[in-house]
Amino acid sequence: MKRHTMTRLIDWKNDPQRKPLVALELLKMGLAWHDPRYAPKRDDYAKAEADARKAKRGLWSDENPTPPWEWRKQNHQSGEDD
Repeated sequence: MKRHTMTRLIDWKNDPQRKPLVALELLKMGLAWHDPRYAPKRDDYAKAEADARKAKRGLWSDENPTPPWEWRKQNHQSGEDD
């Protein structure tokens, strides 16, 4: 597992014991956004998010959820780390 500079945990590989990927499970529950810039080959991530959106699970139960990158722009105060 790698840690992105923005402290996102990125699951690139299945673990040896074939446990579910944390990122995939969060997407299925509607508790995360899939950003294809960071996992462009993960069609399963895109499908999990699309399924959660359709079912209105988690953050998709909101009519107009704010993407984290937009929230950070709106709430960023100079001098603070993201």
